[in-house]
Amino acid sequence: MKSITRIAVFKNSGLRFQSSNSNGGHLMRRLQDLKDQSTVDTNDPLVKITQLNESDFVNDWATEEDKLNADKVLEIIDAQKQAAKTNQGISSLKREENGSDTASQAQREAIQYINKMPSITFREKLETAQNRAIRYKLRQGKINQAKDDNEQLHFKELYGERFTPIGSFEKLESLADRRIEESMKQGGFKDLEKVRGKPTKLPKPNPYLSTTEHYLNNILVKQNIVPPWIENQSRVNQNVTELRSDLLRGFEGELATFLRKFKLVNASSDLKLVSSSIASSYGSVEEFIQYRFDNWKLKQKPTVDTRIDVINSALRTYNLQAPLPAQKLYLLPEKEFQRVRDEANLRRVVDEEVQNLKHRQYEAKQNVETTILSFRGLFKFW
Repeated sequence: MKSITRIAVFKNSGLRFQSSNSNGGHLMRRLQDLKDQSTVDTNDPLVKITQLNESDFVNDWATEEDKLNADKVLEIIDAQKQAAKTNQGISSLKREENGSDTASQAQREAIQYINKMPSITFREKLETAQNRAIRYKLRQGKINQAKDDNEQLHFKELYGERFTPIGSFEKLESLADRRIEESMKQGGFKDLEKVRGKPTKLPKPNPYLSTTEHYLNNILVKQNIVPPWIENQSRVNQNVTELRSDLLRGFEGELATFLRKFKLVNASSDLKLVSSSIASSYGSVEEFIQYRFDNWKLKQKPTVDTRIDVINSALRTYNLQAPLPAQKLYLLPEKEFQRVRDEANLRRVVDEEVQNLKHRQYEAKQNVETTILSFRGLFKFW
């Protein structure tokens, strides 16, 4: 009884693998799943991260053994289908028996090879991607090294004359003659007529400098070459000057704004009149200036500290290049603020404000006269 049951189960399993559907039944679906697992998806984010081209690698995902196994399984399925087509004219009973034998044999061989084929996990995919990235970097390194070697070889061919040592005086003489002839063809000796037969003017030696340093300085002067620290010196001096002028202009502008706000100055004012007005309200002019300076300093301190840090960084670079006598001290915010306080001049502020008021009054008068003339012309036309 048990043997009959096993035979029935085995026949059913064989029929399950031998299907008349176009997809080949469960076995074909299993093979399709194995193919999907073995195929590298180009849309996989892991593959995109590596940024590798699949054409650079010749089917690294499948070994030769996997290919042979897949080909053999496909041959078994083709043979199974061919046997099913040739046995269509046989009776249903014979077709079932023959089909069961064929299916059982195909089942055994297919399962045997399917079990041998390893499944690819996510970890294996990750390791494969890492290996490809490493191989790609190694390959690119070899390509770049080959390019560098070719460039060096080409450079040596172009400048082989400089890299080749001169073995005799004859070669040196021929090389010098060839260079002289080339220079003569290019007109390098046309200016010799001006100095022919005249004594050469040699610079007077400097007793405080060595001969080497003296001639090197002369070469730099003739070629209009300025040492880097001199260029940086002009740039640093300009930055310091701009900072101090901006601070002084800002504080004097603060005083002028206050005078306009409280109407302490007008077009006919002078320093004496403004000073008396300030003294009546604040006690003295110095107390007024100090009070306004403290408020302005509190507002400007963060900005000034930032600018001084930038300038001190440039000064540090300059001091590393400049000789010791030409080095400069770093800026200090308190000293710069005190410089502004000492250089602030109320007379200059009052005079500039009076001039601005007079200029604005003159412009307003001109605008009024222009408007009146335009109206007169309009009425005359009518």
